[in-house]
Amino acid sequence: MQILEELWYSTINDSRFLKNNAKLAELLDLLSKNDDNLMENVSEKEKEIFEKYKDCSAEISQITEFENFIKGFKMGALMIEVMKDSNGMN
Repeated sequence: MQILEELWYSTINDSRFLKNNAKLAELLDLLSKNDDNLMENVSEKEKEIFEKYKDCSAEISQITEFENFIKGFKMGALMIEVMKDSNGMN
């Protein structure tokens, strides 16, 4: 598992891969604008609470993305094995 973690944290989890996704860019822009608007209109205590909420949400997303990466990698490895077996390649 350590090799997959190194791969994920060194190259895969790179924001350069997101630049070609127009819908994602649009949503990130909207998220940023809404965040700015919200932060301008809440108290300091509410800002602190919301920042903690965003931190937890981001951490959950990162864990979920990594787990999905691992599952996808394992599925790909399994598919290669099945294809090799079905072609008589051992």
